[in-house]
Amino acid sequence: MAREFDKTAERALSEAGSAGFRIALKGQVAVAILIAVWLAIVSPAGLKPVATAIALAFALVGGLCHWIVGTRFDRRWLAYAVVAVDAVGLAALAAFGLLAEAGGFGSVPTLHAFGPLVAVLLVAAASLTLSPQLVLWAGAVAALAWWAAFAALGPGFGELLGPLAETLLLLAVAGVIAAAAARARKVVAQRMRANRRRRSVEAAFGRYVPASTIDELLQTRNVLAPTVRNASLVSVEIADPSPASQDQDPARTLAAFDAFFRRASDLVCEAGGVMLARQGSSFLAGFNLPLEADRCQDRAFWVAQALLKVSRSEAFEDVKLSLRIGIATGPVTAGMVGRDRTAYSVHGDTVTRARRLQDLNETLKSRVLLDTETVNGLGEESDLKAIGAVELRGREAAVAIFGV
Repeated sequence: MAREFDKTAERALSEAGSAGFRIALKGQVAVAILIAVWLAIVSPAGLKPVATAIALAFALVGGLCHWIVGTRFDRRWLAYAVVAVDAVGLAALAAFGLLAEAGGFGSVPTLHAFGPLVAVLLVAAASLTLSPQLVLWAGAVAALAWWAAFAALGPGFGELLGPLAETLLLLAVAGVIAAAAARARKVVAQRMRANRRRRSVEAAFGRYVPASTIDELLQTRNVLAPTVRNASLVSVEIADPSPASQDQDPARTLAAFDAFFRRASDLVCEAGGVMLARQGSSFLAGFNLPLEADRCQDRAFWVAQALLKVSRSEAFEDVKLSLRIGIATGPVTAGMVGRDRTAYSVHGDTVTRARRLQDLNETLKSRVLLDTETVNGLGEESDLKAIGAVELRGREAAVAIFGV
């Protein structure tokens, strides 16, 4: 699952990097056109055609690369090549006097004046791709091209030492921006992973689990990993609606069920439990699973009593509901399953027993049935009636049960 998250994050970051590269290329085209216009105006007559042609060539290359990005012709090295060509081309313009002649400066002063600015702009443009490697590459090739321009002009040793401090500053700036890009990628990947995991948990437990419970599930380490734990399970089914409401619109009845499930979820959460599953008109709640909870039998029994009280005293969408509830305690195997469609799965005899007890209410005309393991763990005296040993469907041995 973690690998899938990483691949998804990498694809998203790659798409964002491509979009940023397109923005940088648009900037390159705009700057190259402006330079071409400027050179056409201020360059000496003999240099105008050459200077303007070189600047327009940069604009053409930028436009072509912009068209290539995201197509089948796109390659990983394209951005590195564009940055290198930009750095070398701009340094060459300055070194061979095109900018110097146009501006009336000597070549070395031109390099001192424009070199750091051009280099920083290249690094800034590279940062739009969110690629730390490309940012470092931009800083390195800009510094090398700048120093090569100085060397091509043939200054003395002192002139070559002149840009040393500026070069170190440029490399430091590139390093800081690269670190910021790496940090941004890490934060984005972490947030995407967290959002994906949250959506997975929400899908597994359904919309009736409160956000606070989802947060707790996400923050508790390994809480959803496969495990075997002793837990109390409450299986609840809505019996037929009251006769007065049976002729109502089915949509209204379903709305009543929905309102009840939200109310039941609040009670389960209040008791420290989790709604594990919902199917049709029934749901399964767990205590000490997946979140740890002490006195799970007491919590489960409290919820059963609270649900009965709510069903008797409240109407949902003007529909009165009656319940059948079964409570069982024992070992449960549980954990997240699935890849594309995840679910929190619970298995074991305890699950089956809780559901069978719920069904048995219809035969015994009762509302709540508990197994012996649940009753033995209750901390307070309760008005429970010993029903005796009964046979549950799917079990060979009889089970001692109690009712409210």
